[in-house]
Amino acid sequence: MKPALLVFLLLLAACARYSLVPPGSHEIDDAYTVQTSIAWSETSAGSAELWTVDGPSLEAVRFFAALEDGDALFEFHGRDNYPRFEGRMTASEVMEFVVDSLALAGAANMAATDLRPMKFGTLEGFRFELTFLDADGLEYDGLAAGAVADERLNLILYTGTRAYYFPKYKSQVERLIASVRM
Repeated sequence: MKPALLVFLLLLAACARYSLVPPGSHEIDDAYTVQTSIAWSETSAGSAELWTVDGPSLEAVRFFAALEDGDALFEFHGRDNYPRFEGRMTASEVMEFVVDSLALAGAANMAATDLRPMKFGTLEGFRFELTFLDADGLEYDGLAAGAVADERLNLILYTGTRAYYFPKYKSQVERLIASVRM
C-alpha cells in the first residue's frame, strides 16, 4: 500500500464514526434498499456508504447511490484530474471508471474481468470481478455490481484480502446484491 494511502486509511479509521447496521432492511441514500442477515459497522466514505465487519483495509462494501455526471467514486483532495462518472457510460465504461478510480487511490496491478449483465433490483445492470495488489504486494479480490439508470450510477463495490476476508464475506455480499430493491 502506498504510504500516503496507508496514512489516509489509518486516519480515516481513527477519525471515522462508525454505527451499527443490524440485520434487516437498510436504505442506501434514498436510491435503493438492501437486506443483510449479519451486523456490519457503517461509516460515510466520500460519496459512499461503507460497511465493514473487520475493518476497511481487510474488507469493505461500498454503496454508491445515484452518482451523477462529474461525480467521483473516491475523494481525491488536491487533484484536478481524476476519474469522473458520466451519465451515458456503458457497463464497460463503468468498469474502466472503477478500475481507474481504484488505481488512482493506490491499487496496483489492477485487473477487471468477467463483465456480464445482471439484474440490479429491477434495473438491467452489470457485474464484474476485480483483482489488485497494495504497495506491499498484499493480494485483494473484489466484485462490483450496479446499473446506470436515468444517467445515474448505483453501484455496490466489495473488496477484501484474497487470503481470508474476501471469501469470508463474499456470500453475505452476494445476498446483499440479490436483495437490492429500487
